[in-house]
Amino acid sequence: MKERIAHLVAHLGDDSGFRGPVLKLLTGTGFSFVLAYLAKTVLLRIYAPGDFGIYAAIFALVSILTPLATLRYEDAIMLAPTPKRSSHALVLALGILILSSVLLFGLVPARFAIENLFGEPSLAEWIWLVPVMLFIQRGAKTMELWLLKAESFNLISVGHVVQSSIMTALRVGLGFVRPDPGGLMYGFAAGHLAQGALYARPVYASFRSSLTADGTGTFRHIRLSMVRALARRYRKFPLFTTPAAMIAASVSQVPALLLLYYFGKEVLGIYSQSFAVLLIPLSQVSMVIAQVFFVRAVAARRAGTLHELSSNVHRRTVLMAWIPTSIVMVAGGDIFAFLFGAPWRESGDYLLYLGPWILLTAVASPLTRLFDVLERQRYELVIATCMFVVLTGAMVLGGQTGIPERAILYLGLGGTLVRSAQLILLLRLAGVKARIMARPYLVYAVWSAPWLVIVFFVSSRMDGLVTVLTAALSASLFALHMVYRERLFHRR
Repeated sequence: MKERIAHLVAHLGDDSGFRGPVLKLLTGTGFSFVLAYLAKTVLLRIYAPGDFGIYAAIFALVSILTPLATLRYEDAIMLAPTPKRSSHALVLALGILILSSVLLFGLVPARFAIENLFGEPSLAEWIWLVPVMLFIQRGAKTMELWLLKAESFNLISVGHVVQSSIMTALRVGLGFVRPDPGGLMYGFAAGHLAQGALYARPVYASFRSSLTADGTGTFRHIRLSMVRALARRYRKFPLFTTPAAMIAASVSQVPALLLLYYFGKEVLGIYSQSFAVLLIPLSQVSMVIAQVFFVRAVAARRAGTLHELSSNVHRRTVLMAWIPTSIVMVAGGDIFAFLFGAPWRESGDYLLYLGPWILLTAVASPLTRLFDVLERQRYELVIATCMFVVLTGAMVLGGQTGIPERAILYLGLGGTLVRSAQLILLLRLAGVKARIMARPYLVYAVWSAPWLVIVFFVSSRMDGLVTVLTAALSASLFALHMVYRERLFHRR
C-alpha cells in the first residue's frame, strides 16, 4: 500500500501521461470552482433574476458568435507540424479575431431592432458589449491554446485563478454599489482581460522563438504566403467546424433566447442559474480534459491506441459528472433555496428535467475533439444541425404552451436525445465497443441508487441545512467508493 501511495505522489505531476497535465490545469479550475460557488451565494442575493436574465441573453449572443471570431483557425496552432507553422497559425487566428470584432460592432446600430425582437426594453443598452466581450475572451483563449501546445500547464492554471478572482471580485463590488446586468458583464470582461495580460508576455517570447531556428525572430520573419497556405491547408475549420460550432453554441443558447421571447427575463434568469450552478463547473473540468485530450489523442491515433484513450476519458468523465448531477436532480430545490435564497428554489427544481442533458453535455464535450483529430468535421456539422433542430423545436413547442415548466421538460428530453446520439457517434468513430460505452452508466446507476434514496428521504422530511449536509456527505462517500473501485489512485 505504501509503495502504491508513493508511486501516485511521485507521478502526480508527470506531464508525459494524461493525469499530470489534467491535475495541473485542474488546480486553477478547482480554485475557480470553489471561488465561484462561494461568490454565488452572495451574487444571487445581490442581483435579481432579471439581471441574470439580461446577462444570459448577452452571453448567448457572445457564445453564438464566438466561432466567427477566429473561424476556428486557432485549432491549427495545435495541428501545425512545426513551431514556425504554429506561429503563423497564431497570426492567422489573431488577425481574423481583430477583423471580425471590428465588423461585429455593426450590431450596435441594430440594437433597437434586437430589443424589439425579444420585447425586452433593457436589452439594447448592453448590445455594445457583445463585440468587446467576444474580442477579450477569444484573445485570451487563443493565447491559452498556444501555451497549451507548449505544455505550459502551470501558467494556464494560474491564468484560470486570475480570471476567476478578478471577475468575481468586480462582480461582487459592482453589485454592492449598483446591482444591474452591467456588473455581471464588466466582471466577465475584466477577468478575461487580466488573464490575457498574464499570458501576453510569455506568449510573445515563445512566439518570437518559434519564428526562427535560433530564437531571434521578429515580425519581419512573418510570411504572408505561409499564413495564406495555412488558411488553405486548414480550410475545413471555417468550412465545417465554424458552422458546426455556431450551431453547437446555438444548441444551448437559442433556447435561452427563446425563453426570453416567450416568458421574459425573470424566467430566463432562473433557468440560466440552473445551468450556471451545474453545467458551468462541469464544463470547466470538461474543457481542461478536452485540452489535454486533444494533445494526447493526436499521438494516440498515430500509435493505434485512440480507442483505449477515448474509453478511459469517457468513463472517468462520466464519474466526474454523475455525482453532482444525480444529487441535484433528487434534491436541487432544497439545496438552491438554502444556499441562494428562496427565490432560486425553482432553479434547483428545473434540474430534475435538465440533469440528464447536462450530464451528457459534460461527458461529450471533451470527446468532440475526436472530430478534429479524425478530420471528420462533416459529421460534426451534421450532428450539430440535428441538435439545433431538435432543441429549437422542443423549445418552440414548450413555449407555445405558456407553461415554463413544460418548456423546460421538453428541452431536457430533446437535449438528452441528441447528446446521446452524439456521444454514441463519437465513441464509435474512436473504435469503442457498445458494451464499453454503456458500462459506466449502468455501474454508477446501481452504486449510486442507495445514496440517492437517502438524500431523497432526508430532503422530503428535513430542513435545508440537513439536506445539504446529507447530500454533501453522500456525494463524498460515493465518490471515494467509486474512485477506489475504479482504481484511479494507482492506475497510470
